[in-house]
Amino acid sequence: VCRIWLVPNEYYYVNTRFSHSLCGHFVDKKPGEVVRTFHLKITLKDKSRKVLAWCTGQTAMDLLQISPEEFYDLPEDEQLMYPSSLENEKFMVAL
Repeated sequence: VCRIWLVPNEYYYVNTRFSHSLCGHFVDKKPGEVVRTFHLKITLKDKSRKVLAWCTGQTAMDLLQISPEEFYDLPEDEQLMYPSSLENEKFMVAL
């Protein structure tokens, strides 16, 4: 367990995709029950080092503090600027 913070100006990639609502696997087509979810890759750091991490689903929503639907509805320029609003946020995580 450690305290980390986001470093969005180093490496940042966020995209919303569809996934099966039951198993969470990403899908390209919409067969059956699907939900919009995040696919997030970002640099995280603590007091000693930085690491490139990726996550999806609830973990990405917790880090970004926004739902995939709300993020998807933002204008493209706001989507690009969004991570800078989280730059000073600190999180407790278990690795």
